[in-house]
Amino acid sequence: MKNKDDLDLYIERRLEEWATWYSNDCHNLSYSRRNILARLKDDGGIVSEKTGQKQMMSNVEAEEIEKLYLFLFNQNKKKAEALRIHYHFPFNHEMKAVEFGYSKAQYYRYLSSAHDWLKGFFFARKKYFT
Repeated sequence: MKNKDDLDLYIERRLEEWATWYSNDCHNLSYSRRNILARLKDDGGIVSEKTGQKQMMSNVEAEEIEKLYLFLFNQNKKKAEALRIHYHFPFNHEMKAVEFGYSKAQYYRYLSSAHDWLKGFFFARKKYFT
């Protein structure tokens, strides 16, 4: 197994942060994981202390990874799915990959390729934009 360099560790941290942020209900990246009834039950009713719009919590780094994920999804759906499976289902990702129709070898190949794609993006940004 090859050693991970600083860029690999940075990407790994960012992907884990993306998965953590996405799994919370305080993001604005997609639909909530809880429906309205679950929110009412957990939050104790519909009475609000103040009316109007609530400011959504923000996580710029996680939102950037989500945008990159969506860009990759448009280029190569299988690579993007491998990323989401790996980071959003960390305990049963191999079984989840099989549910999506990938063999383990295919899944790891797509996951490695997606990591390389992200590595190329972050390397280029570091080299040319800093």
